[in-house]
Amino acid sequence: MNPTETLRRAEQLVDEGRFDRAAELLGSLMDHAREHRRVRLAARVGRELCAVLELDDRPADAVDMMVDLRAWMVDEGSRPVALSQIDVATATALRADQRSQEAIVLLSNAQRAMTDRVPDLVSATLRHDMAVLLADLGRFDDAVTGFVAARESFLGGRDRLGVAAADHNLGCVLHDLGNLDDAAEYFQEARNIFLALGRSEEAAACDQNLGVVFFDLGRLEEAGRRFAVARHRFETAGAVHSAAECDYNLGALLDTMGHEDEAARYRIRAALVGVQAPLEMGLSGQVPAVAGALASEPAEPAMDAPADSVEEEVERTEPITAHNHSDLPSPSVSQRPRPSTQPDAPTLDREDVTGQH
Repeated sequence: MNPTETLRRAEQLVDEGRFDRAAELLGSLMDHAREHRRVRLAARVGRELCAVLELDDRPADAVDMMVDLRAWMVDEGSRPVALSQIDVATATALRADQRSQEAIVLLSNAQRAMTDRVPDLVSATLRHDMAVLLADLGRFDDAVTGFVAARESFLGGRDRLGVAAADHNLGCVLHDLGNLDDAAEYFQEARNIFLALGRSEEAAACDQNLGVVFFDLGRLEEAGRRFAVARHRFETAGAVHSAAECDYNLGALLDTMGHEDEAARYRIRAALVGVQAPLEMGLSGQVPAVAGALASEPAEPAMDAPADSVEEEVERTEPITAHNHSDLPSPSVSQRPRPSTQPDAPTLDREDVTGQH
């Protein structure tokens, strides 16, 4: 069993919404890793499987699986840092299972185990993951502190991907706190780094979240352009579900502006891929998707007409006039952009860089 290919296929299945199949595949890979006593691989796969089980609305199964994995890792002599990473993932599953107090206890234990024991980049990753959980628990001020600390550590270790992940998630939390201008700056910083690193899908997630922020600021023309650019990037990358989330957002925006016919076209296209209201905007579709054309695709409005480049598309986007303001789903902190940063991966999910809190 090739771990790299198996993980890639699991990511594809997640983006297709086939969570049960992805969980089955990851479960087989984890069994393989444990049978061959490959502890680091088992830990990584376990964290991925935990996230997939949460997406499949099986958080209790995720908790049970992680508790069993942790016990095995203890028997195998794993270090406190590795166990802390498992605890952070388990805490997220506990939160999804409405067991917040247990999640906080695990988080505190992980923080104590991490202190003065780990290299800077590992410490940065753990701080980042812990901040994600704090944001999920609604402790936004603490989350901001954690993301800022993680960002500084990533900067010190010259880990640009980690910096981008922290910037993205800072944007998400600041959005939740109502600091919209600051949120926009962090999303833009993250987007620029992702583009420089060739991470087009993560950059698209930032564009999508920028669209949400601009919408909330009443800058509807800019919001429409960002949604259109995000859709273009996702579609080019073959991330069908993520592109459909942009269609949904464009439909909501156009509907708010009174362009009901065009809004309906976008919503129909989103519905063909299974994206319907209510949708939480986030980096939920940050895994590669299977490319494929949508059947019976409606005619394209001018908002996302073809262009030679994404930036040209921004310039060519037809201006739209602001009408009444209505709510769109919020951007969301993601346990994973799906960048994987050293040593494992702080990860985004607003779209998780439409996504989740």
